[in-house]
This record gives sequence, structure tokens and C-alpha cells, in this order.
Amino acid sequence: MTDPTVRYIGGEEDFRPMRRGGLILLALVLALASPAVGVGGSALELFEEADRHYRGGEVDLALDHLNRSLEADPNISCAWALRGEIALYNLTDRKLAADSFERALDIDPGDSRVWYLMGNSLAFLGRAQEALEAYERSLEIDPGSEKAWNNRGLILGALGRYEEAEASFGRALDINPNLAEAWQNRGNALRVLGRGEEALSCYNSALDIDPDLAGSWKGASEILRTLGRNEEALERLEGALRADPHDKAGWNEMGLLLGVMERYEEAAESFDAALEVDPGYLLAWNNRGLALSNLGRHEEAVASYDSALEVDPAFALAWYNRGRALRELGRAEEAVSSYDSALEIEPAFALAWNNRGAALTDLGRNGEALDSYDRAISIDPSYGIAWYNRGSVLYLEGRYFDAMKAFDEVIRFDPDSADAWHSKGHALYRLNRPSEAIFCYDKALDIDPGRAEAWHHRGIALVDMKREREAAEAFDRAIDIDPEYEPAVYRKGVVAYGTGGIEEALRLFSRAAELDPSHAEAWNNRGWVLYTLGRTEEALEAIDRGLAANPELVSGWNNRGVVLTALGRNEEALDSFNRTLDLDPAHAGGWNNKGAVLYHLGRYREAADCYERALAINPSFADARANRAAALRMMQAS
Repeated sequence: MTDPTVRYIGGEEDFRPMRRGGLILLALVLALASPAVGVGGSALELFEEADRHYRGGEVDLALDHLNRSLEADPNISCAWALRGEIALYNLTDRKLAADSFERALDIDPGDSRVWYLMGNSLAFLGRAQEALEAYERSLEIDPGSEKAWNNRGLILGALGRYEEAEASFGRALDINPNLAEAWQNRGNALRVLGRGEEALSCYNSALDIDPDLAGSWKGASEILRTLGRNEEALERLEGALRADPHDKAGWNEMGLLLGVMERYEEAAESFDAALEVDPGYLLAWNNRGLALSNLGRHEEAVASYDSALEVDPAFALAWYNRGRALRELGRAEEAVSSYDSALEIEPAFALAWNNRGAALTDLGRNGEALDSYDRAISIDPSYGIAWYNRGSVLYLEGRYFDAMKAFDEVIRFDPDSADAWHSKGHALYRLNRPSEAIFCYDKALDIDPGRAEAWHHRGIALVDMKREREAAEAFDRAIDIDPEYEPAVYRKGVVAYGTGGIEEALRLFSRAAELDPSHAEAWNNRGWVLYTLGRTEEALEAIDRGLAANPELVSGWNNRGVVLTALGRNEEALDSFNRTLDLDPAHAGGWNNKGAVLYHLGRYREAADCYERALAINPSFADARANRAAALRMMQAS
């Protein structure tokens, strides 16, 4: 009889080829040749009866008659061959099959079919080299066996000899161009050899012959994906799933491809389909979580990772991804705990050490964060992201030189990292090395000219170097890139005011305040410019907007006092100066301005005391010295 799991093509047995690399050999059954004539009539009759039962599907009866035939005459090679075939395809006892075929070949070493079957049994036993030798013996006797050439190719692939494997599949196709599985197997070998277009052509040929060959749909999809032809790759995966709707791995691969295409809703649906096939499919639970995270559905993602961990609590990747989702939810403590679980399972998981550091940074635990980044770097010294994050924490800690060295490590491994050049520039600026900072900003801009922040920071460094015209140009570049980039608008306003462009400064501060109504300094500076233009009521309104945004803004309270003084509202002005000095007792200008209000109120002794406080802070404060003298004269006159 035929093995019910095997399909036939044109009256001959079908092949089930391996998909990739290892090329796992599947069971093959050949149409039986006529049994060899043995000695002893009763033994031959028993064999013929066994063969009749086997073809009729009565395997137990066939075995019983075979055993009796071989007891009567152990030298009937076809009886041993049939016994091996039953062991291989019905009993799945590959060792018994190999032993039986060996006995058959001892009697008749010229039987190509038995050598072929021997190769199959040895392949199942993992004895690849012996299987290859058996197929080659079969082909020496019958070089026209396309199945032996095909399976020889499979074994050569398993041995990593892909060039020879591809040639072997070619021989099979020379004999039978309609052998779909040989086209598929040849495609697999070509794919491993990096000959993608040729592999794709082979898969297409296989599918022209057999549209239900899921492996060829999937192989073609993988090639198209490596070629960046994702839409076509998706169509091929859909074909694979039409051929086998219960292929959980196929649904998982489709979800991954949809994720690459940023079609996350559909990706989640594909992972759901994989889980319908197998609710315990670990990879699909994990990948479903990734798709949900990309949709911003982090709570559901955490639940998906939890389902993966119910299946396998030792799945480090799910603990890691769970930590990422928890951090996105602002649950940094729980994120650290998840990363810790991943690292208990896999202590050399560099990504988990890095992300643990990021969560610890969120918690303000910078020392522990640095330890985590150091662990990541000790595992992978070229891990640029960990070096970058380490530098960022050192920068936050005020350790600018150490931060700069960390960014240097990123640049050593990735000279085209605009982030690293930009951040190194920040560190150098903080070290009062603005010209070197500008060099770094320029390197970042060579790599990424559209980086508005780098143009902005370049402008700030140029201001420090008194190169205001170039600074204004840098701010303009930032604004050209992003017209709503408020920091550059504000900084250009500062430059405009400092270079006498009062009206331009007013326009820029007004625009900055419009872009960011919470920017207290923008409102305060707008108010001061309005005051210098004599628009005092508008000035007071703008300064009050700034103080509403930041009630601790010292310069805002001081400027408010100045404007109120100009409006003749001296008592309110005095309150504003008092607030200035509460916030900053060392504010020499505040003491001087308070003195001026007290002077206007006729409180000369108090005014003189304020001027003395100003001079104690800044002995070269000429206005305070002159004002003190005036207050003392008024005291003497009264």
C-alpha cells in the first residue's frame, strides 16, 4: 500500500523538501518494483501474500507474513526491502528500516531502489554522510532517478555543500522538469548562496507546477523581502497561507512583515491568527505585544507579554519587551523589575542592561543607571547606544569631560552619528570650549543638515564668541528648517536686542511667546523691549504674563518693579523689588532699584541702606554709588 501521508505526482511519489539551510528530509515512497524471486516456494508465497496485504493497507498482516517468509528463507532481498519500507513509512522505526535495507543489500547490492530507500532511512537517523553515500550508490546503478538526485541535493545542503546541492537539484530537473519540489529545493540552495533572483525564479517555477507548495510561497516571500519588495513579499505570504491556513509560523512571518511595513493593526491581526492555530505559540504572543506597543496600546502589550511568560517564564525576550512597554507607561520601577527578570535568565543580555539604565535614569537613580550602561558595554564594547546613554547621564551629572569621552566612543564606532557629534558639542560648550563645540556642531550638520537643534546650539556658541552676525545666521537656518522652533526664535531676539535691533527683537520675542506661551523669559523680554519703546502699559501686561508662567523669575519681578516705578505706582513697585530680593538677596540691581523707589517715597535713610547693600555686592556699581550720595544729601538737607 501507499503511505497515506505521501502525495503522488504523475503516478510517482511526491517529495517534501526542507525549507532552508538544514533541508530536513521528509519521507519518500517509491512505487514497488516486482519482488525478486527467492528460493523456497513457501517463502516466496508468504512474501507475495505480505505484499498483497501491504498494498491493501493491512500493515499488521503484511508484517506477519513477511516475518514468516524471512524465517523460512532469510535470503529473499525483496522481503527485507519491503520490511524496511514498512518500518520506515508505517512504523517510523528508522533503525529497523536501515537494518532491513542493509540485509537486502547484502543479498542484492545492485538494487538502486533499495539504496535510495536506505539513503532515506539514514537521513532520518541524522547519518548524513552515510545517506549521501547511499544515494550516490543508487545513482551509480540508475542515474535517471530524479528522486535520488533530489534527495542527494537535500543531504548535500544539510552538509553545507550548497553549490553541489544546487547542481544535484539541477540534475533532477533535467530528468523531470515538472518536479515541483526539486525547483523549490534548488531555490532554497540558491537563496543560501545569495543568488536571490535565481532563487526567486526557481520558486516561481515550483508554484507554476504546484500552487499549493507553501514552502515556495514562503521562500519567494523571503527573497522579495531581502530585495526590499515588501508588497510582493506580502502577496507571496498570502499565497502560502492560502495553501496552508493552519501554518502558525506563516501567520507569524506575515505579522513580522506587516510590522516592517508599519501596518501594525494588520500585524496584530496576523499574530492573533497564529494564536488561534496555537494558543501556546510563544513567539506570536511576544510579537503581538510589539505590534500593540507600536500602536501605543502599551497596556495590551504588557498583557500579551504576560501571556508569553505564562507559556514560558524563562523567555528573556518577553521580560525585556515587557520592561519597554512598562517604561512607555511611565511605570519605571516595574520596568526595572522586568529587566531584572530578563537578566536573571540571560545575564549577557546587553540590550536589557541598556534599557534598565534608561529606566533608572527616569527614576533619577543615575549612579545605578551608569552601572547598568557599564554592564552593557562590558558585554558589547562596541554598543554605541549604551555609550551614548552613558554620556547623557554623565552630562546630567555635570561630569562634562567624562560625558565628552563617552560620546567619543560612540563616534569611534560610528563616525556618522550626528547625535554623538551634537552631544559632544554640548559637553564642550559646558567646558567653556565654544570653538571646539562649534566644530562638533558642524560635524553633526555635515551628517544631518536638517537638524534645527544643532544650528540653534551652534548659534549660542557663536554668541559666546561675540560673533553675533554668524549667530543670527545660525538661528535663521534653524528657523528655516522649523519655523515653529521657538528656542531659535527667542535666541535670535536676544541677539537682535543686543545689536540694537529693538523692533526686530520685539517681533521675535512676541513670536517666541506665541509659539510657547509658557516661556516666561520670552514674555519678560517682550515686556522689557516694550518698556524701552515707552509702551509701559503693554510692558507691564507682558511681564505679568511671564510671572504667571514662572513666579520665581527674578528678572521678571525686577523688571516689573522698574515699569511700575515709571508708571508712578511706587508702592506696587516696592513690593516687586522686595519679591526680587526675597528670591535673590544678592541681586545688586534689585537693591539699587528698591533704593530708587524709597528715594521717590522720601524714605532717604532706607534708600541709602539699599544702595549700600548694592555696593556691598558690587563695589563698582556706579549708579548705586551716585544714588547713595544723593540720598545722603537729602538726609542732610532734611
